[in-house]
Amino acid sequence: MKIKEIKITKSVLSRNVGWLWAIFLIKCLFRKKSIFNKSRWSKSEGAESEFVKRFSFASAMYLKLQAKFGKEKAFETMKKILIPIGCSEQWKHFQSLEVFGKKPMEQLMEFNNLMDRKGAPQFNKRKYIKQDDNICHFVITRCIFKDFLLK
Repeated sequence: MKIKEIKITKSVLSRNVGWLWAIFLIKCLFRKKSIFNKSRWSKSEGAESEFVKRFSFASAMYLKLQAKFGKEKAFETMKKILIPIGCSEQWKHFQSLEVFGKKPMEQLMEFNNLMDRKGAPQFNKRKYIKQDDNICHFVITRCIFKDFLLK
């Protein structure tokens, strides 16, 4: 986990779990290893495997929160952790683009192309149905999140 991710996680967990948030996270680390080892990515290396390893930690946190508080509170807590982390990561990628002076659809497509190379979507496959100055319609034909969660 990066420092910013740890700060966000600590802030949210300390409000929900209390001062035992660090122990809670350590327990999640053990659960993460078990979850990851059961996945098909455990025997491979590379960026996709590293992504799934990271996602396994989020899954472990959700499962531990669900056992402690129930589905609804676990879901709300994970939203408070994952949305800021995900948005921060997407924003970092977006800032690296040179989009000044381009049309909105050109900006969107440049961002899509960047995410296909650097973000979580790089592990997904998409098929473009229609793409022009006004429409970007695609179908995701392979989703790493679905593959991991519905193994």
